Amino acid sequence: MRNLASIQKITELRPIKGADKIEVAQILGWEVVVKKDEFKVNDLIVYIEVDSIVPEKSEFEFLRERKFRVRTIKLRKQISQGIAFPLNILPEKKRKLSENFDVTEILGITKYDPQLQEESKLKDFSNKKHSKFINFKWKRSVISFYKKL
Repeated sequence: MRNLASIQKITELRPIKGADKIEVAQILGWEVVVKKDEFKVNDLIVYIEVDSIVPEKSEFEFLRERKFRVRTIKLRKQISQGIAFPLNILPEKKRKLSENFDVTEILGITKYDPQLQEESKLKDFSNKKHSKFINFKWKRSVISFYKKL
């Protein structure tokens, strides 16, 4: 399984032109927009990668309108590729973990998979009573089409 969330080190911080409350942090080569003065270079943080789905918890509530999906976004003309959280987002026993430690399962994060979501929507639709009629009608039309050939 891929590490969607892990403990990483901030390697660089740069200001964003025209922004006084945010700055850019370099994490694993990715640029992530963070609050100004929240982190320092060499701080350990929890980095959540793009295309991750976070659980519906209060600490992730700001992602509700994005359906709790972490995406690449642009803030003040600066691309942000993921999210950085302080280590206090982890349970207290897990805060002393080392760099590169995978915290995906600890935080309950899953991979965004649009194909899987479409399949689950189809499953929900096929469980409804009228879907039997639609499936039967569809099968009947396919069979009659092939009989004509």
